[in-house]
Amino acid sequence: MEDTRASPTCVFMTGVTSGQSYFHGIRCVIRRLRLLHSRIPLVVAVPPTEVEHTERELKGYLGANVSLLRWKRIEHDVTHLNMFHAKRWSGTRVLDKLNVLNAPFRRVVWLDADVLLKRNVDHLCALPPNVSFYAVLNHGFEPRTCWTRNGRFADQCRECRHHGLHRDELAASYWVREGVRQQAAGNRSGMAPCTYEYNSGVMVLEPLNRSAFHEQVVNPIRRGKVPSSDGSDQGFLNSLIHGHHLFGQRHEALSSTYNVVHRVQMLRGATWKRLDPAIVHLVGARKPWGDDARRDSISRPSPYFEQEREWLRWCG
Repeated sequence: MEDTRASPTCVFMTGVTSGQSYFHGIRCVIRRLRLLHSRIPLVVAVPPTEVEHTERELKGYLGANVSLLRWKRIEHDVTHLNMFHAKRWSGTRVLDKLNVLNAPFRRVVWLDADVLLKRNVDHLCALPPNVSFYAVLNHGFEPRTCWTRNGRFADQCRECRHHGLHRDELAASYWVREGVRQQAAGNRSGMAPCTYEYNSGVMVLEPLNRSAFHEQVVNPIRRGKVPSSDGSDQGFLNSLIHGHHLFGQRHEALSSTYNVVHRVQMLRGATWKRLDPAIVHLVGARKPWGDDARRDSISRPSPYFEQEREWLRWCG
């Protein structure tokens, strides 16, 4: 990866990790940053073999504080990796996103290409520097998911005590609400506090140097020493942070305002209003630039599709 640590100090970064259609998302990220008067440079990560194609896809968008960064593919044999639900991500490049941990900048604000920026978030670059990694706690159908040492997906959070939950988060949940009920009845006394997973869609981090990146990230993953609960970069990242202490204690939960899953608007309306999202994450296989989203935005006036409609208004 190119070494440009001298400048700038902090950048926004995004990239294509899940298919060519994500260029629609990258163009939207660029457009929104400009409309929101961001002063932070945006870097689009791309493998060296795809630079020319990316330049064509982003013609008219590059320049004016937007540039490309060549990074290497993280080649891997999925049969050697300690990952669950691996088939879900077969044919994608989600592991390439781990390259952000070796980006040549002092601080990076990573934005998945399927986010919708609703407000200026330049201040994320000014978060306290004594923390090396910030991200929002993972949420969606459940208001929390729990990291477990064996790496299996643990949205049920059965063997720990919940903490830090807002009352509105318990609406339209099952496992978390059941856990809180058990705690109130005294059935989880003596259990350790839950270790909640981070969502990797929006991250603020201090990258590692090349040697540390390979020794602490790439090599342990390739040797199957690091499990991934969901078969993606997010699962590996949580195991690296919580199980292998990648950043020691220098990691911290970011306010959920900066990465709110779009379905929360329908599932937990009070939570949505409280958070007042600055960044909405349009997760899942269905994306706002797809034909089904364009069709439903007209024919189905459900709150579930409201953020897709907003994405289309700004970027469609």
